[in-house]
Amino acid sequence: IVIYLYILPLLAARAVLGIIYTVLIHGISGYSHCLARLLKIVILYKSTRRLGISY
Repeated sequence: IVIYLYILPLLAARAVLGIIYTVLIHGISGYSHCLARLLKIVILYKSTRRLGISY
């Protein structure tokens, strides 16, 4: 019974950590994707502005 009580919380903790881990990975990948898109837009905007000034 003691072993069972010891193993059960460990399994629950592992399951919860696994869920949090996957959610974090998905969130980070989605977030980085959005950041990359924003950076591209900003870089394009800056480059077009620079070209406009040079002309």
